[in-house]
Amino acid sequence: MPRPIPTWHGFVGQRDIVASLAEHARGAVQKAETLPHVLLGGQSGVGKTHLARAVSADMQTGFHDHCCDRQTKKIDVAEKLAAVKKGDIVFLDEIHALPADGQEMLYVAIDGQRVPKIDPEKRRLVPSQWTNVPAFTLILATDQPGRLLKALRQRFDLCYTLAEYTIPELRQIVFN
Repeated sequence: MPRPIPTWHGFVGQRDIVASLAEHARGAVQKAETLPHVLLGGQSGVGKTHLARAVSADMQTGFHDHCCDRQTKKIDVAEKLAAVKKGDIVFLDEIHALPADGQEMLYVAIDGQRVPKIDPEKRRLVPSQWTNVPAFTLILATDQPGRLLKALRQRFDLCYTLAEYTIPELRQIVFN
């Protein structure tokens, strides 16, 4: 049985973070703007992915996700970013695993809404050529924020650290 689409309603734990994200999402929708970029920190299993999906569902946007690992290349992330439509959410989990050159590429995506041009036949990035992308929201998740480049961390207006669940919250999750 597939998991239900995440929403704010019934989200267990992280009450202050959920309230803040929901308020920012509501404000962005009312102003017809994108949500500011979001950095989520916290241990595995505390709801980072669920929160990102809930933001997307609440704002009724497209959702593009990628789990980074040591084999993730710049082109993998560039392809995700090149596919966005206006207002979409791009969620990059385990962002600390993305090599420094990939993290640096995100600067241009955040600051200038551009990504490296991709040669689809050779599946490679075209040096010194860029493609414009529409306004989007980047949500990064990590359990190792110290491994992110400082310049990347500084580009995020909304930064949250999720706490571990309490025993009563875990009971509620299991009950749900």
